[in-house]
Amino acid sequence: MNYTVLKSYHIPFLIYILGALGLYIAQPLLGLPLYVRYISLFLALLPIAYDGIKLLLEKKISTELFVTIATGIALIGHQEDAITVVLFIMLIAHYIEDLVKDRTDDALNSLVRLIPTDVIVKKGNNEVTVPLESVVPGDQLVIKTGGRVPVDGVIVSGVGSIQEAFLTGESAAQEKGVGSLVFAGTYLEGGSITITAQKIGENTLFGKISALLEKAGKKKAAVVVLADRIASIFTPLFLIFCVIVWFLTGNISIIITLLIFGSPLELALVTPLTFLAAIVAAFRRGILIKGEAALEYLAYTDTVVFDKTGTLTLGSPEVVSIVSLDDRFSVNDILLIAAIAEKKSGHILAKAILEYAHQQSLIVPDPDTYVSLTGHGITITYKGKNYILGNRHFVQAKEHGNVEMPCESPDRESLTTFYVAEDGHIMGEICLADRIRPDAAQTISLLKDRSITNIFLLSGDKQRVADEVGKQLGIEKVYGHVMPDEKLTMLKQLQSKGHIVTMVGDGINDAPALKQADIGIAMGGMGMEPAIAAADIVLMSANLDQLIFLYDLAHATLRTIKINLIIGFALTHSIGVVLALFQLINPIQAALFHAVPDFLILFNAARLIRFKGR
Repeated sequence: MNYTVLKSYHIPFLIYILGALGLYIAQPLLGLPLYVRYISLFLALLPIAYDGIKLLLEKKISTELFVTIATGIALIGHQEDAITVVLFIMLIAHYIEDLVKDRTDDALNSLVRLIPTDVIVKKGNNEVTVPLESVVPGDQLVIKTGGRVPVDGVIVSGVGSIQEAFLTGESAAQEKGVGSLVFAGTYLEGGSITITAQKIGENTLFGKISALLEKAGKKKAAVVVLADRIASIFTPLFLIFCVIVWFLTGNISIIITLLIFGSPLELALVTPLTFLAAIVAAFRRGILIKGEAALEYLAYTDTVVFDKTGTLTLGSPEVVSIVSLDDRFSVNDILLIAAIAEKKSGHILAKAILEYAHQQSLIVPDPDTYVSLTGHGITITYKGKNYILGNRHFVQAKEHGNVEMPCESPDRESLTTFYVAEDGHIMGEICLADRIRPDAAQTISLLKDRSITNIFLLSGDKQRVADEVGKQLGIEKVYGHVMPDEKLTMLKQLQSKGHIVTMVGDGINDAPALKQADIGIAMGGMGMEPAIAAADIVLMSANLDQLIFLYDLAHATLRTIKINLIIGFALTHSIGVVLALFQLINPIQAALFHAVPDFLILFNAARLIRFKGR
């Protein structure tokens, strides 16, 4: 079906088919010698036989091999005209199939064209155009209006409107200036910027995504494995069946007709095509799916577990208050120690504290030593003293000196609170608040509309804070004070009860849980390599409504595959064999009967590229 020799050149292949067909038609009309018809038969058979033998060497019994065998039998039985027509029908059918499949592949391969081959490098006061492969980290590149960003880097001068739609799925351009990160493959709609190259080629976010997409098709879904198994078992049995029919009937026409319906290998080939079309459709929305199995599991999901911070909330908390609990320390003293502790952390709450310190014009030095326990807190040394920053349980832990804590104020129960301690004595507390995402409530509601009612919220935050978020979103199963290891335990418990669990998190603190879940979905993957590494699916933007698109896409994909299997195997092959046995169909009619459903199957699979959701 691939026709490796010619398939990269569609027009020459079409000319080849039409030339061979022209010989076949011209022979009786122009009174040409009879061997001209045999030449046309040979030309029609050549690409089919080539692929049939090639696949046989790969231990695959294909339709091409069946038709090649049928051609030999037809020549012995003097049915050259019938088999020649069959060959031309199959050639034309497979030519159209290749066009459809190449269109799907091109949608993915076109990503390569997003990266320019030549770039403008700034050298002193001069701008020099050089090949991209000569660029090294640290080079300064100039990108002007209409240009593509060739590397990952940071803007050092200029302002521009950057279109990141192919990464995030968001159509609106992003205004970026000095200090902003830019990513390879994005497009400068307006302005002019100079960037310092940080990552190049396969090390860029674009490069990592491209590599993952290439590997995506290698992670086979169970339904693909099933189709492969059907093909590998069915085809040898069918050959034996044809031999039995030959001994019972001695009818060559029946055998040729049966062989045309013989191999279901195209079903095994079109199933991965369906998944590929779905992966392309998702990528166009700014969603990276790392394998077929992720879509299949998502379609069967009955339980969704959400992290809170950065997932259901905006992930941009703000410092609400800082309270000194020791007269020796001012509010700025507490803020400075907290900022020093958080300086090396990538957590969302760390960014809020550092931003607030910047607003207060504090200079934040590096800690002398730094130890972080994910999901709990941080210990540092600074100027010879030991400091702790973390939640109440972390600061009160025995290994931290059983720090004596004040009673928690009721008016702060709905806030996220961190405590700062010095050498076993409490210094003060920092309260932060986060906002719920605007699309979170609607997303939860739409999931319930799709019969996913087993929805959990797991948070390392206080129970009161988690409860408040759950109440606003309509999530009843809410658990606060959940540490990363406890999340793993809860996921395993759900899975042990037979639930198919999807975990949605931020991809950093939730990396172990994302890996444990049947499907891990990371939010906001732009620039977050841990998210891409840990999750099965990455939402490059932070739009929760993408989950609904994903769920609908997964169901549409499996529905398409099931329809294709019914049309292709249960109907076409089964009915075709019955018609052949009762001699209600001849080889030419069989070829047409086989080709039309194949077209329907291919177009049904390829249409997923344009999937927009319900």
